[in-house]
Amino acid sequence: MLLRTVRRNEATAAKRRLYFFLVDAVDGITAEVGEAGGQPEVSVDGGAWAGAGSIGTLTHVGSGQYYADVAQSVININNGLVIGRYKSANTTEARSLNALDVGGDLQDAIARKANTTKLDVTTGDLTIMEADGATERFTLTDEGMSGDVQTIQRA
Repeated sequence: MLLRTVRRNEATAAKRRLYFFLVDAVDGITAEVGEAGGQPEVSVDGGAWAGAGSIGTLTHVGSGQYYADVAQSVININNGLVIGRYKSANTTEARSLNALDVGGDLQDAIARKANTTKLDVTTGDLTIMEADGATERFTLTDEGMSGDVQTIQRA
């Protein structure tokens, strides 16, 4: 499964997109091409599956490949993993080919304070300094970042 990092409360629908490859329920191999408009479901951090209102209906790209856009309200969270699934009478159950890694913490701090923040990356430390002098510091290591931060999204 591919992991796509997305900002918390991302407004652009295409950035909140989950992809599915659907195959026929009879042979489990043949690409299923008649599922446009079907209703997939999403789960956030292993929670209950939710359908309509949480994710749009399927759009057929071709040859069994589909996508659906996750609702903006679903990713209005700090740090979470969103996955999808789809099943109809015509298809085997399919999990989304990608998952959305919803950022928070550092991504939101940078986005919120873009006009009042000085970023200084030196010797593995990332310091966010606000106009009032308050700072937030994160340490970058080979294993990732300290301080409950998972990813930095590049522009």
